[in-house]
Amino acid sequence: VWVDDYLLKDAAAWMVEKDENGKMTPGIVWVEHTAFGHALAKLSKLPYYGGGKLASSEIIKEDGSRSIIASEAAHSVGKNLQGAFWRNLIVTVSPDAQLIEQTVGRTHRPGQPEDTVECYFYLHTPEFREALVKARMRAKYVSETTGSVQKLVYGSYAMSDQKCR
Repeated sequence: VWVDDYLLKDAAAWMVEKDENGKMTPGIVWVEHTAFGHALAKLSKLPYYGGGKLASSEIIKEDGSRSIIASEAAHSVGKNLQGAFWRNLIVTVSPDAQLIEQTVGRTHRPGQPEDTVECYFYLHTPEFREALVKARMRAKYVSETTGSVQKLVYGSYAMSDQKCR
């Protein structure tokens, strides 16, 4: 049951945002729930890549000329999307630091032509805010105990009350 379509409308607006020069800034909306992905695709008229071999082979053909919607479970590992995308919107925030690291890692990796990679999280509920705090703490622990660089540790953060993300 849909209680409110605010997040759908906000994510659809994010997908067509332009920079200060009026240039499109395409990105990937990462979704956990298939129903949300399909509803967002219908509203935005942009592609949703769920699970399966066809979606897996099609998503890597994207050139960054438009925003896309991707299943986090199906595409957060093993895809090289850094040549096409530098913006990410994670709709459902997980406390699983490894999942977030992998998801952000699809666009933040060698070969990224942009100077920075942006990752937006919806933090409109206490649960999502707590999930991001837990994920950052877990990433910090991994970084301190293994010495491996964790994106959630060295990324800069800006919290805004102006937008849901």
